Amino acid sequence: MKDPAFLFYPGDFYIDVADLTMEERGQFITLLCLQHQQGHLSEGSIRMAMRVESLCEIPYVMAKFCQDEDGLYYQGRLEEEIIKRAAFAESKRANGSLGGRPPAQPKPEQNLPVKQTITETEPNHNLSVNVNVNENIREDGREDGREDAREDAREDAREDEREAERVNITAEAIPCAEPPADPHDTAA
Repeated sequence: MKDPAFLFYPGDFYIDVADLTMEERGQFITLLCLQHQQGHLSEGSIRMAMRVESLCEIPYVMAKFCQDEDGLYYQGRLEEEIIKRAAFAESKRANGSLGGRPPAQPKPEQNLPVKQTITETEPNHNLSVNVNVNENIREDGREDGREDAREDAREDAREDEREAERVNITAEAIPCAEPPADPHDTAA
């Protein structure tokens, strides 16, 4: 199966095409994609893809390509990346046929405390007393303390009102003095 992608390094690409116009950059990337899909390119396939009569019309783009012994064109860096990616994929395929990554080795046993199960015959000396304050019957035998709590709240409110009255009486008994004059006030 043909590899559907190749690694693209934007930083390297930009350095490689810094001397090309935007149109030439588009032509260059088009030829890279074509090389990836078809392999080394003939002069005819390049002319057809670039819609030119002669490769002399795109000299700066063609300067980025080499010719093999058969006269076909290829870009060297892309060729290297295709070969590296194919080798990497093959190594993964070979590892997969062996069963993939071996299972991790079991960790050495540590001296962890042994979990004990308490049975009914063993006494549990760590019992805590669970006091449920929401019970309907209190310890003194009376119904739940909700009514008592409401009465306590009412008594607290009455006490607060009495305290507020005392404060008001005290405040009324103290005559208010005039605030001292502002020494910086020039109107006085």
